Amino acid sequence: MKIRKILAVGVAGATALALSACTGGGGAGAAGGGGPIDTSGELTGTIKFQTWSLKNEKFTPYFEALIDEFEKEHPEVTVEWLDQPGEGYQDKILSQANSNTLPDVLNRPPDIAFPLVKAGKLLDLAEADPGLESQYNEGGWTAYSSYSGTEGTYGLPWYLGSDASWWNLAALEPYGITKDNLPATTDEWLDTAKEVATASNGKVQLVSSMPGVDTFISAGIPVMDEDGTFTFNTPEAEAIMQKYADAYAAGAMPAEALSAVEGDLEPAQAEAMDVMFDSLSKAKAAPFQWTGDMSTYFNQQIALAISGEMSAKEALDKIVDYANENRIDK
Repeated sequence: MKIRKILAVGVAGATALALSACTGGGGAGAAGGGGPIDTSGELTGTIKFQTWSLKNEKFTPYFEALIDEFEKEHPEVTVEWLDQPGEGYQDKILSQANSNTLPDVLNRPPDIAFPLVKAGKLLDLAEADPGLESQYNEGGWTAYSSYSGTEGTYGLPWYLGSDASWWNLAALEPYGITKDNLPATTDEWLDTAKEVATASNGKVQLVSSMPGVDTFISAGIPVMDEDGTFTFNTPEAEAIMQKYADAYAAGAMPAEALSAVEGDLEPAQAEAMDVMFDSLSKAKAAPFQWTGDMSTYFNQQIALAISGEMSAKEALDKIVDYANENRIDK
């Protein structure tokens, strides 16, 4: 197994409401002026904890056990777990903010957090507890520390996603591919995929998904400039896109990969995840300005480019224009 790229492609976090009693003020600037919070007193009362569509058979046992453990450690505290449906979650949070009914702790990705940061609704966790940063992955921490025009950190990452390539060495052996000469970069991987697909008449396919903005980040291509403008419609990104298109044309990528959804893991894949986790300390997060709507538009245009219905340059130009027109910090 060989790691293709390491990136915090799915960063979600929990954040605390900026309470004036704790921060000395209600705005983002005021929260930054309060200094560390004194936690020496006894914790009492009710904590409202909100998640994003996580009450299900997979996550409910985890959170119930976590809440039970917290309440045993703090017997004078009751945790009220609120779970909101996935549809319209951002609108729900903004409605709560406008009506001053935000929960004490809420689950949200960096882009959804931005309006709350701008409105001064979230606690600067870096200042509230200066020792927190050392406990977290750098890429995940940065995802909640890079808001335009605002200093501080406004969320704690609780999971990171990454990307890995799985290799069927038995299927690749007839084409001269072994664990000792597996491709180590995106360019090498796409070249190998094209060569193997051509030699096998499309029977052996090494590309199973479309690229994302994380593909450019992991390749070292800047996706934004210092002013926060998206800029990844560059010759370097275009070259990567063209390699995907060439691999697709050679039969290295099934047609369903243009729309299919990175299934359950097989045992061998699960074992290989250990290799990936060892590299998460190098993870980088996508910019908070990159939203779900942008990802949807990105995927639509990239699918057209890979299938040959438009050029890589045209797709990248359209994506960058759309992203800059819809930036959440403008």
